[in-house]
Amino acid sequence: MPLLVRTPSPYSNESLFGFVLRVAEANGYGTPRHVWSVAEIPRGLEQAPGFPVERLAAILGQSPESLRPIAYRKRSDRRRSFKILDQLLGDDLRDAPLRLKRSTICPRCASDDGYIEAFWDLTVAVACPTHKCVGLAACPVCAKPLSLIRPGLLECTCGASLAEADLAPADLALAELMAIVHARLHDRSNGNFVSNAGLPAPQLMSMTFSSLIRMIAGLGRQALLHDQNGYLNGSLAPGKTATILSDWPNNYHRFLSELGGVLMQERPDAVGLRKQFGRFYTAMFKNRVFSAEAGFLRDEFIRFGHEHWGKAYIDAKFFGSGAVPDDSRFMTMTQVARRFRIWKPTMQRMIADGTLVTKRIGTGASARTLIDLDGSALPAQSALLVTAREAAATLEIPVSVLKMLRERGSYKVAPHRGRANSFFQDDVEAFRVRAISLPVTGNAPAANGKSIAEIMRLKLKSAGAKAEIISAVFAGTISVCGRNRDTVGGLVLDTTEVDRHLLELRCERQGRMYTLVQCARATGLDQSTIRNAVDAKLLVGKAVNETLRITRESVDAFNKKYVALSALANRLKTSSRCLLIL
Repeated sequence: MPLLVRTPSPYSNESLFGFVLRVAEANGYGTPRHVWSVAEIPRGLEQAPGFPVERLAAILGQSPESLRPIAYRKRSDRRRSFKILDQLLGDDLRDAPLRLKRSTICPRCASDDGYIEAFWDLTVAVACPTHKCVGLAACPVCAKPLSLIRPGLLECTCGASLAEADLAPADLALAELMAIVHARLHDRSNGNFVSNAGLPAPQLMSMTFSSLIRMIAGLGRQALLHDQNGYLNGSLAPGKTATILSDWPNNYHRFLSELGGVLMQERPDAVGLRKQFGRFYTAMFKNRVFSAEAGFLRDEFIRFGHEHWGKAYIDAKFFGSGAVPDDSRFMTMTQVARRFRIWKPTMQRMIADGTLVTKRIGTGASARTLIDLDGSALPAQSALLVTAREAAATLEIPVSVLKMLRERGSYKVAPHRGRANSFFQDDVEAFRVRAISLPVTGNAPAANGKSIAEIMRLKLKSAGAKAEIISAVFAGTISVCGRNRDTVGGLVLDTTEVDRHLLELRCERQGRMYTLVQCARATGLDQSTIRNAVDAKLLVGKAVNETLRITRESVDAFNKKYVALSALANRLKTSSRCLLIL
C-alpha cells in the first residue's frame, strides 16, 4: 500500500472516524472515501465497529498498535468484543451505544483542539460538558444531518462552515450528566462531584461505563414511550433522563406518577406495582446489562410505590429483608395487622369507624384494599401488659374461656401495638366494668342461682360452651339475677336459663333438631314417652343417620299447647301423684 503524504498520529482521546476525517482533510481529499480506497478497506467496514485499523496504520507508516487505543474492536483471540478508548462495551452493541453513521460535534471543542474527541462517538453524547452547549447534529445552513463523509472537521458537504453555528445552551442537569459520562469515559470517578441540578452523582459515578450509558439511554426511552415521535428520536433520551434524575428523587417520583397513569390505561385491572409498571420494570430492572448496577433506581421505585403511589399492592418480596419498611405509607391489611399486632375483629371495627383509612385499588376479583397510615390513627404502644393467667384471675374466669371470648369479639380489645396474644390491663378493666354494669333483672330462686365462677367449674363439654354462656350474658340473652363480687365471675345467673340457652344452641347446631334426651329436657316429658308422642303426632320426628331426632318447630308448638305433668306439679309445688288423683 502507498503511504499518504501527510501521516498524522491520533490523539489519545480522539474519535476513530473523526481521525479518518482529519487524515482525509490533511491530505486534501474531498471526503474520507479516498482514505478508504487507498487503505483498501473492505466494503461494509468503512463505518462499522470492525473498522480494520491495521490497514489505516499501513498507509500512515505506523504500527497497528498505535491505532488500537482508539479502535472500537477489542483485540482478542477468544471472542469478539467492543470498546471505546479503554472502556469495554461488551460482546455486542445492543441499544447502539456508538454513533456510527451520523455525526454530532461541539464545533468549539473541535476548533480549539483541532480534532473530534471520542466522547462524541457515543449516542448519549448530546451536549458539551466543557462549553455547556447542545451538540451540533445538523448543518446550520442546509439543515441536513451531519455526515461523517464530509470535506473536513468543521465543513459540511454543502460547503458551509460549522464553526459559525449558533449553539443552544444546555440545560444544567443535562450538562452535568454529560460531565459524568465524560468523566467515566476517561475512567475518572470523582466522588466529590457536587451536582447543582440535584443529580444522584455518587450512584452514577459508581456505575461501570457500559452500564451508565445504557441506563441513560434506557431511562430516556421509557420517558418517551407514550410520545411516538420522541421515541423515534433517540437524541432526546439523554435530555429526558437528565430531567428525571435532577432534583433526585422528586423528579423521578413525578416521572413515575405520570408514566403510571399512562401504563394503567393499558392494565386497569392490575393490582401489583410490578404489573402496573410492567414495561418499565422489565426494561429497567430486568436488563442484564445495567440493572444490577441500577439498584438505586429500583429502591426508589419501590419507595415511590409504597409511600406515594397508593394505587398498587406491593409484595414484601420486593424488600431485601422480606419485611415492609417502618416508614411505609401504604400497607395491606395483613401487613398492618402483623406490624401493629391488631386482631382481625379489631381491625374491622377500626376500619368501620374510620380509625384506619382504607384505599381500594384494582378492579374485579383481583382488587385489593390498602391502609393509608398517614391518614389513620395508629394504635399506641401499651406498657401495662398482663399475662393471660393474671387477666383471667382478675375476672374470675378460666384462661381458655377468656381467650375464646377474645377470639369471638365478646372481650373487647382496644387498638394496642404489641404482641397479638398479649393482654392489656386497660382491656381487662374495661371488660370487668362492663360486667358489673349489667342490670340485675332476673328473679331466680336461691336453689337455681349460681355465680359465673361456679358455672365455670362445672364439667361442661368444652371451653366454647362456657364462653357461649358469658357471651349470652353480655348480649342480654341470659339475665343477671344477682352479683356477689365486682368481677365477671361474681355475676349470679339462673341455671335454668343457662341450661335452656345451651340446649337451644345445641339444637341450632344440629340443624334445629333435638336428640331424645334434649327433647325430654325441653318438653319435660319422660324420655321413654317421646316416641309415643311422635306416634300420636304431638311431636314430629325425623330419622338422621338412623337415629330419631325431634324437630325444633314441633317442640315449640308442643310447649305452647301442653305442659308436662311433672313441670306443672313443680310449678304448683305439689307432686304428679296428687295431680293424678285430682
